[in-house]
Amino acid sequence: MRYFRPSILLSLFYHKAVFRVPVSANKVYLTFDDGPTPGKTERILSILEQYRVPATFFLTGRNILTSPDLAQKIRQRGFSIGNHGYDHIRGTSSGFRKYIADVKEGEKYSGSIFFRPPYGAIGPCQYYWLRKRYRIVFWDLMPYDFDNRLDKEQVLKIIKKYLRPGSLIVLHDNSKSNVPDLLGDIIELCRSEGYSFGELFEDLIKAG
Repeated sequence: MRYFRPSILLSLFYHKAVFRVPVSANKVYLTFDDGPTPGKTERILSILEQYRVPATFFLTGRNILTSPDLAQKIRQRGFSIGNHGYDHIRGTSSGFRKYIADVKEGEKYSGSIFFRPPYGAIGPCQYYWLRKRYRIVFWDLMPYDFDNRLDKEQVLKIIKKYLRPGSLIVLHDNSKSNVPDLLGDIIELCRSEGYSFGELFEDLIKAG
């Protein structure tokens, strides 16, 4: 079963985590998980620059280590980088110490205290320990860009239906993602619905 938004229970239980940015304007946020990935990330960067849209990349430490030039390119082009752990492990099936160590190792390479749990899966003890040091960032809208059973029109339909002010849209720049073929249409759809794009970390810091 696909969940296009995290459950209300999750947002209530982890109430200090970020699921949506409290903004008064019609502003949304593009985020990309799992990269950097050669052949994908470069195309995404080119499209973002073409449309002059800010975005945030939650990168794994292992992929930064494997493709440091791509991670550097993201920074040099003015996009933000967040921590997505080192090995992209699932918190709910990992021991406490192993998971905490993985997040800390991811921080070494990303340099970021903004952490997005891989799969959105994090245990209560892990969460309450990590939030003392990190800003935990989930998402508001998951259009399943990595699911090849969904064509472009289906992905755009999901975004149009669930988009709202402050939405964090989670996309991917991993090997399974179709984002390079969808991103221009996603940006144009959001703009046609009256939304502009915000810089996530900047607006979260302003919001407190």
